[in-house]
Amino acid sequence: LYRQMQARLKDDRKASGLLVDAQRKWLAYRDAQCRSATPSVASADIQASEQTLCRTRLTEARTHELADLSAMGE
Repeated sequence: LYRQMQARLKDDRKASGLLVDAQRKWLAYRDAQCRSATPSVASADIQASEQTLCRTRLTEARTHELADLSAMGE
């Protein structure tokens, strides 16, 4: 969905740049959020599993956000 939005915005450099910037910041947020949400006392396997679940959950939410943004632009 993100790549589809990029392709649609390729002729609008400002909007395309804003999308790229927002996505980079969102990725940094997602990674920091998932690192902080994982208990440090848990085993390495549990930490990895929890981080994967967190990243999946937040990525699903971001996909819905992008779908909503995409629908507004149509």
